[in-house]
Amino acid sequence: MSLPGGHPGGIALTERLLRLGGLAAFAGREAPEGGFGTSAALKEENQPGPLRVLDLGAGDGETVRFLRDLGYAAEGADLAPGSEEVKRQDMRGLLCGEGSYHICLAECSLSACGERQEAMREAFRILRPGGRFLVSDVFFKKAADLKPYFLGDFTWKGWEQAFSEAGFAVLAMEDESPLWKEFFLESLWNGNADGALTEFFCRAGRAGCGYFLACLEKGGQYGTV
Repeated sequence: MSLPGGHPGGIALTERLLRLGGLAAFAGREAPEGGFGTSAALKEENQPGPLRVLDLGAGDGETVRFLRDLGYAAEGADLAPGSEEVKRQDMRGLLCGEGSYHICLAECSLSACGERQEAMREAFRILRPGGRFLVSDVFFKKAADLKPYFLGDFTWKGWEQAFSEAGFAVLAMEDESPLWKEFFLESLWNGNADGALTEFFCRAGRAGCGYFLACLEKGGQYGTV
């Protein structure tokens, strides 16, 4: 299942996600205002070139283009790439070597990929030790049967457990549920949601659907589970 028109909050929320992750919003490696500060792995002085970023579920590449404009070496992966900036790859089985990237993003794509845990383990694998995984996605305030859209526990605690099981340290999670409500209403008003998606919106609403931002770090002394 894919959401119409990208993800709630658009590029403005992507920039907030970068700041939450301790990443400079304007290229380079200076510490931004707020956030958690850039980890040692992301500011090695002897590291050539810009930080490497992979956007998982990149769609038409809007976020990739935004990141490149900021000075990052950004790439996108998607099963149905919508532009030349995005390569055809399955986020559950990426064609990348271990430790290839400094940063991964997943904006409303983990919940939609069908196998959230496999996708997160892949993100863990391709990140350098100390690398950041920045996530925005939906969560549900009530445990509910949302098949066939979601399989597993997508409550707030369910996400925290899933992150931990994939090997990540959770540095921050922020509730951005008002953005989900705006996205829902705008999709209906503009007629962007087909019948199946409208049904999902209704079922998700009954389950108390919300939206979150998370900053994760590839932890452990050697960066492995």
